[in-house]
Amino acid sequence: MKKQILTLVITVITVTAITESASAQLFRRRWERRKAELHTELHGQLSGELTDKLNQDVARESKKLDAQFADGSNQLQQQLKSGLTKLDKQVTDRMKAAELALQKSTRAHMLAEALKLQKQVQATVVQLEKDAQRLVVAEAKRLDEQVQQQIAKMEVNAKKALRNHRKLITKSVGTESE
Repeated sequence: MKKQILTLVITVITVTAITESASAQLFRRRWERRKAELHTELHGQLSGELTDKLNQDVARESKKLDAQFADGSNQLQQQLKSGLTKLDKQVTDRMKAAELALQKSTRAHMLAEALKLQKQVQATVVQLEKDAQRLVVAEAKRLDEQVQQQIAKMEVNAKKALRNHRKLITKSVGTESE
């Protein structure tokens, strides 16, 4: 009878150990699957949020830089207009002087002087237009480079934030599994 009880006890212990180990394997697989699902859900959600924030930041910075570009362009346009006004005044003054010279000199001399002044004015206008165009292009290039630098910084910051969130998710999921 003692042998039968001993055999029964050993059998019960063995069956219990095998059953507990199988249950543990089953729950462990379920936990691993759930952990992977949570990781995927969190990754998708955080990626979407970071993408939206990055798009908003890019749009805001783009609008700001567009406004700066417009202001710079307006300033250059005003400088060009004031330069043309000054030039026009100078031309007018020179033309008045040329009219006085016409009264004192021959008509041929006056025509030569007027042509000379006209060429000077045209050359000055062309030069002012080139200078204004060059300044507009330089300002546009500077603003474009500034935008590119800011976008690159924001992308780096977004990637860092994403990596930090992934680490936090991995740590939190790993801590919960233990």
